[in-house]
Amino acid sequence: MKLILNKDQSKGFFGGVKFELNARVQLTDAEGALVKKYKADNEVLFNKPSQTFLGETITVEPVKINSLTSGLTLKAKNIAEILKYEEAIKEACEAFKAYLHIMENFGGKEEYEY
Repeated sequence: MKLILNKDQSKGFFGGVKFELNARVQLTDAEGALVKKYKADNEVLFNKPSQTFLGETITVEPVKINSLTSGLTLKAKNIAEILKYEEAIKEACEAFKAYLHIMENFGGKEEYEY
């Protein structure tokens, strides 16, 4: 799996600067086959807050495996927000990689001694 991040900025509607983070995950053929086999496209990796025009958080938009494999654009008012999104995406990719490992090795017996 490869995570590709692109950062950009543009002028805001009322002036100022808007920031964007574009994220896309490239899967190997084997990883793509696992996602397809287990129909994991819609598995939620993390939840991104959505905001109203006035900046109030009102809903939580899930970011799913298919969001990252097809490409995702996150917009923010400041760099700190973009950095939080970037960290969340990286954490989601770590979880995704673990998920792929489990799918690849699923089955059998495990024993734990405490």
